[in-house]
Amino acid sequence: MRVLWRVLFAVLAIIGTVTVLLTAAGVATLVSLADHAGSSLPERMVLTLDLDDGVSEGATASPLGRLSAHRRHDIESLLESLTWAAADPRVTALSVEIGDTTFGLAQAEQIRRAIATFGRSGKPTYLFSDSLDGTIACHVASGFDEVWLQPSGSVDFKGFMVESPFLRKVLDDLGIEADISSRHEYKMAPEIVTATRFSDPSRESLGSLLSSWTGQVVASVANRRRLTPEKVRALIDRAPLLATEALEAGLVDRLGYRGQMRDAVAARAGTTETVDIRSYHARHKTPDTDHRIALIHGIGTIQRGTSHFSPASANAVMGADTIAKAIADAVEDEDVEAILFRVDSPGGDYVAADTIWHEVRRAREKGKPVVVSMGNTAASGGYFVAMAADAIVAEPGTITGSIGVFSGKFVLRRFWDRLGVNWDEIHVGANAPMWSFNQSFTPEQRRRFDRVLDVIYADFTTKAASARNLTAEEIDRAARGRVFSGIDAAQLGLVDELGGLETAVEVIRKKASIPADAPVTLVPFPAPKDLGRALFDALSSGELPLDLEELEGYASLARVAKTLEPLLRAVGIVAPRTGQLMAPDITVR
Repeated sequence: MRVLWRVLFAVLAIIGTVTVLLTAAGVATLVSLADHAGSSLPERMVLTLDLDDGVSEGATASPLGRLSAHRRHDIESLLESLTWAAADPRVTALSVEIGDTTFGLAQAEQIRRAIATFGRSGKPTYLFSDSLDGTIACHVASGFDEVWLQPSGSVDFKGFMVESPFLRKVLDDLGIEADISSRHEYKMAPEIVTATRFSDPSRESLGSLLSSWTGQVVASVANRRRLTPEKVRALIDRAPLLATEALEAGLVDRLGYRGQMRDAVAARAGTTETVDIRSYHARHKTPDTDHRIALIHGIGTIQRGTSHFSPASANAVMGADTIAKAIADAVEDEDVEAILFRVDSPGGDYVAADTIWHEVRRAREKGKPVVVSMGNTAASGGYFVAMAADAIVAEPGTITGSIGVFSGKFVLRRFWDRLGVNWDEIHVGANAPMWSFNQSFTPEQRRRFDRVLDVIYADFTTKAASARNLTAEEIDRAARGRVFSGIDAAQLGLVDELGGLETAVEVIRKKASIPADAPVTLVPFPAPKDLGRALFDALSSGELPLDLEELEGYASLARVAKTLEPLLRAVGIVAPRTGQLMAPDITVR
């Protein structure tokens, strides 16, 4: 009894501590926002931006997600602020800091393009880095008028790499069999538990993706820094570069410290007054317009139910019910002329993706144009939800495609035998034990399982071919689970335009017959709740999404991972996760 009371007391203490911390964080965030909104902007200022804070896709409706992301820049606000600042006579220069990046190539390209647009207004752009860590950071840096590097720093311009753990041997040692099937050979995610290395198709697909990314970065850096592509590729192979080497090579313009660059910016801009870009956005007044476009964010792993944020994995979940309702509400809103659907997802549950696909198609049938803007990733289910739109816009570096499916289970019978654990069961119905982790598939269960995968794959490819006007041969070349960069996907007909949010808005103007010079307002659907109210509601209702299932990247393997997770953690194995995902088990850097 004493043990029980101790456990209960510990649980209550943990809940109380989490509640206090979240509430305090919410209050701090609200105070910060209030401070931003309550003061006017100076008559002359340098706009500042710290990209080390990271970039997120939109303002999540989840209070926990908003608290987690409150230090990150949401991409829409960031791009909007740079557009405003370019035309704002009070802003005389842009000063940015960057070291490492936690955002992907597609987001980097949008930011780089917005900075270039700002620079074309005649205002100087400066970047400081104590050390440029990673190819994406170097790519962003190359777009500035003047790049400062700390003398003790370096430039880590080494290109791209894909790395993944493979757990087949450790599972064999534990007595665990991974019985997973995929459609088809390029669907690489299951290989983490079924193989000991990348298969030849996976190696081909990933190699093609990295080659495309490298070509994009080489071309952009060469053009902006006035170097030949051959010189840039030689620098990649030679990196990491010391500060003096980077200066000599032309990748940076000045060696100095943060304070020295600030003095140089102030002298050029004619002011020492600085305003952080978040504060600028909060304090900038913009009138509402007559042309309203619904902005719907489809971010994270696709699952049935509502969209939410997983605090354990710091990942968003795209809930089919939430997205479908948002689309339906936008369709019924007479003031909304079109829908901009921003997708950044590695995939997820087939049924959930199909629910969203249906609502996108229904919106078009009701005469409301839908344009998809793809972020870093729109693969597998992420592509499924996008393919019914009137038009798809992707960045050249967007990971897209992966038209395919996989599923399966782990068989733990030998594992339990080694532990001396006996299981028994009683069932009614020949296939009732089909998803038991203690039994292999019977021949009939295997036939049913394969039939399900074949039907899902056929549905996916048929809908994709119809939506994209592709022949059977063309969709076969674009499918089979293969991933592509945005630029390669465009050549295959999987996307219509290359660009970011600004390109998607221009496409919407044409689809909805909105004049090119008419201002538009992007209206979030669903409307985000007041942060304080949303946080209070979540805490008081117990809607904290702490289910272990949310740690997993693919809902089709959620039950598998839920059982396997404690075993992997027990032996010290945790799959790496970053903001740049091919699959939840593969790190791209």
